[in-house]
Amino acid sequence: MNSKLEAVVANPVQASNISSAAVYRSIERWHPTLIVDEADTFLRDNTELRGILNAGHRRNAFVLRVEGDDHEPRRFSVWCPKVIAMIGKPHATLSGRSIVVELKRKTMLEKRERFTDGCLNDHLARKCARWAADNEGRLRSHQPSLPESLFNRTADNWIPLVTIADIAGSGWQETARQLAATAAARKDGDITSVLLLQAIRELFEEKNADRLSSEDMSACELRGQPMAGVSKWQADFDESGRQLAQGLQGAQQASPLRVDNEEGVHARRF
Repeated sequence: MNSKLEAVVANPVQASNISSAAVYRSIERWHPTLIVDEADTFLRDNTELRGILNAGHRRNAFVLRVEGDDHEPRRFSVWCPKVIAMIGKPHATLSGRSIVVELKRKTMLEKRERFTDGCLNDHLARKCARWAADNEGRLRSHQPSLPESLFNRTADNWIPLVTIADIAGSGWQETARQLAATAAARKDGDITSVLLLQAIRELFEEKNADRLSSEDMSACELRGQPMAGVSKWQADFDESGRQLAQGLQGAQQASPLRVDNEEGVHARRF
C-alpha cells in the first residue's frame, strides 16, 4: 500500500525505521509526505517519537534542540502529512489524530482483482499536482460543513479530505461525509466491542467453559451482564446472536471455525 501511495503524494519520503531526530530534521529540510512502514517494530514503546508524531497534528508544532559548540537553540517543524503502516492498532493518542484505514488479508473464498504497480503511473501523479495547483486558493479558503457526529480532533482529521471532495464535486461531497460519519461511528463501536469482549471473557471464566455459542450467550447470559456505556445492548440481544455480532464488529474476528457438538450439529463462525 505504501508504494502505491508514494506514486501520488507530494514529496514522498519512505522509511522502514526512523528516529525522533530524523523525523523533525527530514520535515524541516524536505517538507515531505512522510511514509513510515514497519512502525509496529519500533513505535509502540518509543514515547519520544510518539510525542513528536502527536504534536505534528498541528501546523504550528515545533521541537526545540540545541546545536553547535555554543548550544544555540534551533526550532524544527514537525508538521507534515504522514502515513504510518503497522501491524495491530496504533496508540490511542496517535489513532485519535489519524484516519485509520484497516487492511485485512482476503480469505480463500474472496476474489479480488490484483492491484499492481502498473495501475499507478507518473501521469496520475502529475494530474493530482496540477489539480492542486489550479485549486490552491479554494483549498486554502474553503470551510466545509461536517456531519454532527464529527467533533474535536475527529473533525480536524476529516476537514482536508472533505474540503478536497467539495471542490472536486461530482458526488464526492456526499461520499466523503458518509465515510467520515462511518469512521467516527466505528471508533465509538470499538469501545462497545471491548466491553462486550470483557463480559464474554468473564462469562467463560464463570462457567469454566472452553466454548460457548453466540446463541447461548445472547439468550441466557449476556443480557444480564453489567456493561457500563453499552446499556443499549442489554435489552437488544436476541436468541439468534445477531445483536451480539453487531456489537463485536469493532473487534478482530477470527477465521471461520467449525465445531461439532454432541448432537452432531455443525456450527460455523463462532
